[in-house]
Amino acid sequence: MSALLLPCETPEIRTFLPYFFRHKIQGFQEYIRNERAYELAFEGNRRQDLIRWGIYYETIVNTYIKLIGWYPEANYVAYQYTQKNKHELLPIPARDMSLMENFKQNQGWGD
Repeated sequence: MSALLLPCETPEIRTFLPYFFRHKIQGFQEYIRNERAYELAFEGNRRQDLIRWGIYYETIVNTYIKLIGWYPEANYVAYQYTQKNKHELLPIPARDMSLMENFKQNQGWGD
């Protein structure tokens, strides 16, 4: 018969709690962000996470700076084609814009 574990006694929470109390909220958020980056590296979720957290453009720029520091001739395509406040949202399709006249196009994508 297995013992019932309280939520704070699960192995996952025991791992996070000491880190949380040592580094407060910002450190904990950074830890979660890094953990998601490692765990979901090839799952296709990274961009959506960065957009949800509001750090997409800043992360692209920081990655570019680190990459150039390591290899000055690097060609980081994401940096070249990412504009601040444009690539967080996709454009609303023209068909939808014509059907919903009160809508405004997402920032950076036209009208």
